[in-house]
Amino acid sequence: YIGEYVEQSPLGKAEWLVAIGEMFDKRELAEEIFSGIEAEYVSVRDSVAQYCEFQRMISSSGRDMRPEVMLNAPWRDTWFVPGDRSYMVRLINDAGGLYVARGDDSERSRPLSAESAFVMASRSDVWIGPGQAGTLAEVRSLNTRLKEIPAVANGRVYNTTARSTPDGGSDFWESGALRADIVLKDFVKILQPGLLPGHEFYYIKHLQ
Repeated sequence: YIGEYVEQSPLGKAEWLVAIGEMFDKRELAEEIFSGIEAEYVSVRDSVAQYCEFQRMISSSGRDMRPEVMLNAPWRDTWFVPGDRSYMVRLINDAGGLYVARGDDSERSRPLSAESAFVMASRSDVWIGPGQAGTLAEVRSLNTRLKEIPAVANGRVYNTTARSTPDGGSDFWESGALRADIVLKDFVKILQPGLLPGHEFYYIKHLQ
């Protein structure tokens, strides 16, 4: 009965707390907690948007200065990437990044050929979510060509595996569904680190 998994909005996922609060006769408390999460998320998102616009304005070329981001990992000869309205892409946008595979106005994932995906990866500054890889060496072992892409060469690869649930799953998809504010801050630390110098990664792992 809990449908947060179909929500593509980070705050939409978190708002399911209110429905759960209603089930346990704790709606008022749930609304109070969600309001705090929402306010923090919106504050961070708006600060990022203002900062990125300022960076664009002071750029000598007027070019968008946000880093390009690649998502997911190759599986055999295919690389699945989400659409522009998906959860992960919304986080990237709100955190001050540009999704390198943008252009598909949907929530669905789509397959890319390995060749097309590697072209996109070669244009990316950051890579988030390289499958189950926990180190840069494991990333390189996925495909020999991966060591040549900028995100790998420059050590800007991150995964959502910093925290595990008691059953061994990724807590990014568990408590992270509620704590949209913390997840956003993790993404901001990746994409616009100067904005949150005091924030430490909670759900995100920087691969070494």
